[in-house]
Amino acid sequence: MINAIPVLGWFLSAFFSISLAIPFYFIWNALAPTYFYFLPAVYQHLPFWDTVGLFMILPILKTMLFPKLATVSSTSKSKEDTD
Repeated sequence: MINAIPVLGWFLSAFFSISLAIPFYFIWNALAPTYFYFLPAVYQHLPFWDTVGLFMILPILKTMLFPKLATVSSTSKSKEDTD
């Protein structure tokens, strides 16, 4: 939802995506050739900026594919509040 805020939200989203992509990039490129040997080579060695792009587009796709249709909130009053 941070992408919905113009300019500042886009910069924050890019910053968070880069921050998440750094460990993912190193871990994926270290472990994928060992544990995902059946994948094509292009998926075993992901370029850094492609991982950043994945982290940027996944929240956008999630928002588009699974929109929040309704929100529900409830409040309750204790017996002391009603007196």
